[in-house]
Amino acid sequence: MRRSSIELLRIVSMLMIVMFHFSVHGPWPETGPLASQVAVEMLSFGGKLGVNCFVLITGYFMVRGSLKATSLLRVAFETWFYSFTLLGIFLVVQPDLVTPEKLEKALLPLMSGEYWFITCYVALMAASPFLNLLYRHLGAVGMSRLAAVGFVVLSLVPTASTFNPLGSDLVWFFYLYLLGGWIRDLTEGDNGAGQSRAKAGGLCRLDPVRIAERMGGWAIVGGVGFVWASMAVLGWAHQAFGFDRILPDYFIWQYMVPTFIASLGTFLAFQKLAIGSVPWINRAAASALGVYLIHDNPIMRAWLWPHVAGLYAAGWPAILAGGIGAALTVYALGALIDATRRTWLEKPLLAWISRRFAARLARADRWFAGIAREGQLKSGRSRKTDRPCTLDYCARYAIAPTASRPTGRRCRRSTRQSTDRWPWRPIPADSSCRPSIQRPWSRSRAGNTRCRRPRPSRWPWRRNRGSSTRCRPPQASR
Repeated sequence: MRRSSIELLRIVSMLMIVMFHFSVHGPWPETGPLASQVAVEMLSFGGKLGVNCFVLITGYFMVRGSLKATSLLRVAFETWFYSFTLLGIFLVVQPDLVTPEKLEKALLPLMSGEYWFITCYVALMAASPFLNLLYRHLGAVGMSRLAAVGFVVLSLVPTASTFNPLGSDLVWFFYLYLLGGWIRDLTEGDNGAGQSRAKAGGLCRLDPVRIAERMGGWAIVGGVGFVWASMAVLGWAHQAFGFDRILPDYFIWQYMVPTFIASLGTFLAFQKLAIGSVPWINRAAASALGVYLIHDNPIMRAWLWPHVAGLYAAGWPAILAGGIGAALTVYALGALIDATRRTWLEKPLLAWISRRFAARLARADRWFAGIAREGQLKSGRSRKTDRPCTLDYCARYAIAPTASRPTGRRCRRSTRQSTDRWPWRPIPADSSCRPSIQRPWSRSRAGNTRCRRPRPSRWPWRRNRGSSTRCRPPQASR
């Protein structure tokens, strides 16, 4: 069942993205009243914040799951449909908007950069099984340290020095994806263990999730207020003194510290909303990606935003009201169009593909799931129960053994894979989860060779197969 609080965040994020496109793609003059210029820049702030929230939502849900082939096909088909459909419509209605460059991008929307977000998002989905494997192997302390290192390298250094050593949107998406899963484990955890993990020692103080959680609502207020104030000051300095070393929109980009912390604060605030399941929110949020593909198409963009050019002359109140109204109108119409497409085209098409290529899709799903399964086995998880060994679980997540996790509890992993003759004995408190524990009576008396049998025997004193030696009971080995 969908969480309507997170789905509401999808809607709000897309509205902020539409307002960002209203600001950056609108036909605004380069010079004009300072108040109008600041109003245009203020509307551009939420775009990158919305992008961060979208990727955090993806990691929040997918880091514990497994990628499905139909999910990749759904995103690819939706992108191709809107790109080809809008190209055909404008070739008939207004062909002068279809330039050779836009035609080339429209024919190859996933690879040509027509939608930069979709290109990075598809790559993120393809890499998600490996990111999930990395996340499971890091543990709580490791993930907290990775979050801190990424915060310093990818956000703090570019903000302070105007130099981004890893200036890649895809690397930033990978980082946000892992943070989305980390937010879920840190605040919710497995079966309510999130609070115990948050209180456990070893978590880094520079972890941005913990910073945003400690700041609470001030993460949003402080981030948004700082960016808007910087826009006004830098815009005034540019007009008054010609200062162009730093542009007014410098702090709006997704990896800048104020925007990044505001994104985490916004996500945490919506995550804590207890609104239950609201059907109309879930239905509207399902069309968020379609709204983006419709309104940010290069051909549609060239036709849409010149219609709002008259708002600039009416002053800054008209610009702010026009940006909010344009975002609501675009989302409403785009959601209506996308709901029709999903009902009459996507669902029948994917149902037919699932029937026609069921074996191939199942093979692809097993391949994706096998990556995570191998990682679980190597990290000490059982194939049947998918539960970690007791000692390994406590060590990985820095949780002290309690009554529910006794250290003397029998380890499933060593019970199943051990060649020990007494596998049912509990593991001592000072031992580790090993696939095999050697006992003094597990070796024969002659030649000091191991008794090799396919599985533990119930009668250890019986004659060893292929040898004249006997495996003595414990009291005989001294």
